[in-house]
Amino acid sequence: MRVKLAMFLMFSLNILVVAPAYANVTTLSLGENTYPKDGKFIFTGNEDEGSTSVFVIIRDSTGAFMGMLSDPSSDSDGTFSTLPRDVSQFFKSKGFFNATGFTDNQKEESGITIKLEYDGSKIFVVPDFVLKLNAITDQTVEEKKTVTFTVTLTNSLTD
Repeated sequence: MRVKLAMFLMFSLNILVVAPAYANVTTLSLGENTYPKDGKFIFTGNEDEGSTSVFVIIRDSTGAFMGMLSDPSSDSDGTFSTLPRDVSQFFKSKGFFNATGFTDNQKEESGITIKLEYDGSKIFVVPDFVLKLNAITDQTVEEKKTVTFTVTLTNSLTD
């Protein structure tokens, strides 16, 4: 009996070591495209375990702590939505901010970060890409005639 119990405990310990149950935030976004300065805002996203606490810390461009939002328990499928907070409580001056989402088992440094901007009237996510106008080939045209050309853009994520 003791041998069976010892084998069961060793097997259980092995499972815990091989397959730890640590949830990580896998996606993070602002709930809406923009939130006005007199509104309330939320973050939404996913974590990979389900039914766990999720935190979102907001820091200014210098790394100073501005505040935190949370979802005390994500849904069983891992989706989460933080409790609504006043925009004016976190964003008092124009600038760029980082919002980092992580679980109670995950460190902030290994969370998912998105960049926000507050322009004095609203907050919104700063795109993580840059569109660049491609060069326009030289054109020869007679005076007082119309010149036609096609403008193309390059997305920095596809460079």
